[in-house]
Amino acid sequence: MADADTVVTMGCPAPAFVPEDWDGEVRTWSLESNDAREQRVEIERRVTALFDDLESDGEH
Repeated sequence: MADADTVVTMGCPAPAFVPEDWDGEVRTWSLESNDAREQRVEIERRVTALFDDLESDGEH
């Protein structure tokens, strides 16, 4: 975990998963729908957008 630059949580506090001296970015996602299919589609969309965002940050 110490090598990670970004942590995404969904209802869990990030400090429970990262070392105390970690200085990366935490993104917290919440889902509006209770429908499993809609949640899966939304998570897939967000993961794709996250990777696109991380890749574009690495190009600068």
